[in-house]
Amino acid sequence: MSKLVRLTATLFAAAVGIAALAGPAMAQGAVKVGTLTCNVASGWGFIIGSSKALNCTYQGRRRPL
Repeated sequence: MSKLVRLTATLFAAAVGIAALAGPAMAQGAVKVGTLTCNVASGWGFIIGSSKALNCTYQGRRRPL
């Protein structure tokens, strides 16, 4: 493959990657069905290969949709 083709492909891939990350993700609908609350156990640990206790609770809406 020639240097020009490789350079063009690299620049195109970089432009597509930057364009994908440029805008924030937007939700299409605003329907709230409940709340998820999570707590992670504190403490020191390794970045890779560690585990911590995770406790999540879900509270649904109190009134019907």
